[in-house]
Amino acid sequence: MDRDRLITAMLNREALRRAQTGDTSAFVAPPEVMALQEPQQQAQPLRMMAPSQSRQRQPVVTTRSWLVDPTPSEADYAPPPLEMTEPEMDGTRLPPDIAFHPSAPTRGSAPITSRFGPRRQPRPGASTDHRGIDMGVSQGTPVYASADGEVQIVEGGPGGRSVRLQHPGVHKYRTHYAHLSRYAPGLESGARVRRGDLIGYSGNTGVSTGAHLHYGMFRDDEAVDPLQYLPIEV
Repeated sequence: MDRDRLITAMLNREALRRAQTGDTSAFVAPPEVMALQEPQQQAQPLRMMAPSQSRQRQPVVTTRSWLVDPTPSEADYAPPPLEMTEPEMDGTRLPPDIAFHPSAPTRGSAPITSRFGPRRQPRPGASTDHRGIDMGVSQGTPVYASADGEVQIVEGGPGGRSVRLQHPGVHKYRTHYAHLSRYAPGLESGARVRRGDLIGYSGNTGVSTGAHLHYGMFRDDEAVDPLQYLPIEV
């Protein structure tokens, strides 16, 4: 044990001397160390390779499917840009931003009795530019929030009892629910609702020819066709 400690101390001293003097030649154990080694170890003296003789670490190059030049550069490691295309529905292009995914404002099936866009004036006082869709539901049908939003209650006017929901997002989506018979209990302006929360019941208030739900949608204060967004078949 003492001999091993002595050998270790002598080797450490030699390594320190080489580091201080900058000696980079092949390391050979000092003669005094050789003399202390066992006979079977004397045939194979301790050696250390000089830095110039050591094997250099090779760089690792990851092969990627989009590399064209066999000599990769820094730019080659960037993935190719994604090409975004606008989906189509019934031949009409959707807006570029389709991150807004509202749900239907009623449960079950409801016929669309009046579509978005110009229409024949149903009765005096009604707009000829229909900025929404009319859903044929009976009086008192529950109406639900299509997405998370902040409530604005509107009384009077052509829409009668109405609820507007301002939805969070870059393009300031807003949904309208008009001609309601009554609001959900406790609903008031400034409240926040979640998708699927009850907000009211369908009715025949305002300028209307019968019980139904007028459902409108706006994107950056511009009316858009709700049927481009709703997951319903018409």
